[in-house]
Amino acid sequence: MKRILAGVAVVVIVIFALIGCGPSEKDFQASDPYGYRACEAFESAQGAGGSVYHDRIGRAASDATQASTPALREHLRPASEGAPVILDLSDFRSACKKAGYNFS
Repeated sequence: MKRILAGVAVVVIVIFALIGCGPSEKDFQASDPYGYRACEAFESAQGAGGSVYHDRIGRAASDATQASTPALREHLRPASEGAPVILDLSDFRSACKKAGYNFS
């Protein structure tokens, strides 16, 4: 019986040790390796109007500058010329799809 309890204790300790390993989901989302934040903001801008549209497109461009996916950054006017701007909306949408983002 003592051996079983010791074995269970070891298993529980190993499980809790593994849970703490690697980046958390929050860290992964913050690093946004595929540029999905930019694509989500871009998708939310579609169908919006006025200032909401401009805010979300601006957020998409800003998030795309931080994405590690070069295809998204290629469709922006560089930030050195002012705030980043998406140059071609259909090309940006295609780049999101190529990165694996699924539009609803």
